[in-house]
Amino acid sequence: MYKLINLIKEDIVDLWLSSKKFSIEFTITGRNDDYEPNWRRNLETVIRYNRALFENSAIDFRVAFVEWNPPKKRPLLSPLLVKKFPFLRAIVINPKIHQQLCRAPDLVMMLNFSFNAAVRTCNSDFVLISGGDNFIGRDIVKYLIHKGLKKKCLYRAERVEIRNTLNFKSPKAEEIENPPNIVRIDVCDLPPFDQPPFTNACGDFLLLDTESLHRLRGFDEHIRNARLHLDSRCALSAMAYGFDCKLIGHIFHIDHHLSAVNLGKKYPGKKYNFMANIPYHNADDWGLAHKKWGKKNNRLFYVS
Repeated sequence: MYKLINLIKEDIVDLWLSSKKFSIEFTITGRNDDYEPNWRRNLETVIRYNRALFENSAIDFRVAFVEWNPPKKRPLLSPLLVKKFPFLRAIVINPKIHQQLCRAPDLVMMLNFSFNAAVRTCNSDFVLISGGDNFIGRDIVKYLIHKGLKKKCLYRAERVEIRNTLNFKSPKAEEIENPPNIVRIDVCDLPPFDQPPFTNACGDFLLLDTESLHRLRGFDEHIRNARLHLDSRCALSAMAYGFDCKLIGHIFHIDHHLSAVNLGKKYPGKKYNFMANIPYHNADDWGLAHKKWGKKNNRLFYVS
């Protein structure tokens, strides 16, 4: 009887989250290294575009930007982003932390530790792990606004690669989602990606309630020599915890030559069996909790 009452309570909470105002934190990482042509401009465009999709809705759309291993001779992006976007918070990670943790000389980004720093400190109802070159599809927006979200459910989207020659200064949804502008679709309806958690290109859209993501303790921090398939491991661990999974639309990604599908074997980091030891278990100090955290203001943090 007690277990049944708890299940009923959980259903009531899920129903409330689906019908009331809730917050989503669009969580992205980066550094000022010209990773792609016009990367900084596109980053700001993506932030502005995705935020505008939820205007006049019950969804409080926020952004978390983690600046990992910033180059010494380039200005930081975080202070400028915090100043420009009042709905954005930023975390700057000292390069020495990267040097301490990284075990592969060709890696300059560590997605697991960078994302986890934002996830662990998130105060929003839901976390959307994505990238600074991803435009949220209108089908996803329609789903979120009209159907809402549940706890203990991993929401996924298919990645659609779009031409990098489009006008990204002031893009329109009709242009971004126009079929002639599509380079490729990383489909989730063909084997082996046609079943939950639909791991094909899943790092561009992993949406889960913050409480459940805290239970997972984010991405696997045992992997220190690779960045590929960290997203898949997180999604597979969510399934191992018994969470539901739904495919709810499309995320539109700017095609570039450094993406995993274009680099192939030249993608940085080591190969490993990403399906082993699922679910993984991060330590209690996951998300750089053991490091020194300071803040410039309520939206700009520094980790050293």
